[in-house]
Amino acid sequence: MEPNPNLFYRLDKSDIQMWPIFHFFSKKDIENIKVAVVFGNRGGSAVYVTQKDEVFGMGSNEYHMLGNSEWKDDLKPRKVEPLCGKKIKYFTVGDNHVMALTEEGIVYNWGNNDFSQLGTKNPNDTIGPSVVGTLFDKKVIEIACSSSYNIVLCDNYQVYEWGKRSTEDYRSNTSVETLVEGKLKGEEIVSVACSKVASFALSSHGCVYSWGLDSHGILGRNCNESTNEGKNNPSKISNLTGVFIKKIVAGQEHILVLSNAGVVYSWGKNDCGQLGYGEIKSDVFSSVPEEIEFLRSDGSVSTRKIIDIAATHFCSSSVAMDENCQLFIWGQCKGQNICSPLATDFNSLQEIFVNLSHYTGTFRPITSKNLTKAKIYKHIKNAFEDEATSDLTILVEGKEIKVHKAVLRIRSNYFKNMLKQGWKENEDECAANLYPKVLEIKESTYIAYKALIEYFYTDDLNVPFSFAFELLDLARVYCEEELREMCEKVIKNNISIDNVASSYATAKSMRVDDLKTFCMEFMMNNFSNVVISEDFARLNLLTVREILNAASRSYPVFKT
Repeated sequence: MEPNPNLFYRLDKSDIQMWPIFHFFSKKDIENIKVAVVFGNRGGSAVYVTQKDEVFGMGSNEYHMLGNSEWKDDLKPRKVEPLCGKKIKYFTVGDNHVMALTEEGIVYNWGNNDFSQLGTKNPNDTIGPSVVGTLFDKKVIEIACSSSYNIVLCDNYQVYEWGKRSTEDYRSNTSVETLVEGKLKGEEIVSVACSKVASFALSSHGCVYSWGLDSHGILGRNCNESTNEGKNNPSKISNLTGVFIKKIVAGQEHILVLSNAGVVYSWGKNDCGQLGYGEIKSDVFSSVPEEIEFLRSDGSVSTRKIIDIAATHFCSSSVAMDENCQLFIWGQCKGQNICSPLATDFNSLQEIFVNLSHYTGTFRPITSKNLTKAKIYKHIKNAFEDEATSDLTILVEGKEIKVHKAVLRIRSNYFKNMLKQGWKENEDECAANLYPKVLEIKESTYIAYKALIEYFYTDDLNVPFSFAFELLDLARVYCEEELREMCEKVIKNNISIDNVASSYATAKSMRVDDLKTFCMEFMMNNFSNVVISEDFARLNLLTVREILNAASRSYPVFKT
């Protein structure tokens, strides 16, 4: 079994021209960008890959981070020859060095080497991009770097690191890519991250491990386990026991993690309110992970699940997005400190970093989106349920959904076939305008069916978890594969102790094997809590036996 690379390398489809360094690019040049990263003072540098697999650097060339020590600062893109044709798919940036990962799992790095962050094959900072030496026989699937050190994850679950975290990092051989073992040995590590002074690893069982310098409680350890001798050895964060963590991101000196139930926990330094606790405590840090509350405008606690989080080692800002695509920021925010998550009107996590964060670079690589299409989609999106222009009313549970037959025909083969016969306009045009046609849907709920139609207008999914399975079934009936995948993602992001058993039963009855497997794995990882839940008690005997049989393979104590 190998970790799934798609778990890590999400690329944000963004209007790249929101970053000033790309402001003078033509529309054609923007659409030619396959993947890009913006970094440096005020986002003054960029490296990007084109659709033809050519790599360019532009902007400030401080520390030779554009890939050539001879270049002067220049807004004119210059080709980075050593990386062209190498199928670069991801970049990550330190304070004064850059790393890149190819589709084949090869790691390149370049820039300054004052803390040995370039590894054994780069003795100084004048050499351009080159392969990290001792990893040549390994396939790397995830890379991360901080100020002056790096950490990578290989496809065999092994973790390597090199470079120094600070002048107080007294480890030997920091210039050599070193295998991190200790308590990571034998664990299935699926993701890694690093703050300014510490490293973190996430296991397939949802456990978080930390090691490094224990600055401001960043390691998340109790006082009795933070011995000087053990800080550089990975240790499981015990205060998260019983919580299945699915994502971890690192700020400058604080950590955010996202649970499978859509809950965010944080710990570390809190001098800017980046932990989101609602106040800056007198000791300005916390070594114990605590849950963050997201509030509605009326001050009540929101029950929406969080589906994504973001942070970067360059600043003390924290960002999150809930299941309704509402975006929040807290911590450093344009010279101010926000102590609790603040709702914004932005459309993407990257937009928040450009407009509000102290750091205006990309917190993860981006890819361009077609700007012309963006304008068209905006108009189509605004036309949804526009009574003035609609020519068809869909009636579900006695409620109306105002739509446009042309949009449905274009977006859906199902509607294209349905509406091509028997739905022609009346010969009397005035009568057609006064009496729009009505299509009644009887075997669906209004909420699920409205979400289906809204998807055709917006490409977005807006459905509560309680109706996600119904929408998933509609997506299958209407042969909408992308919508089906989006529904499965919503369901997975909202699985919890209280609903996983019934979700498993539903996925089984619908024959959605991937979702069924996901629910089973979640139950095995949280077995003791699942079996005492009311949701589990409502299962039929056959399904209970199936789950217990699976448990007997995971927990030998259940074998007879």
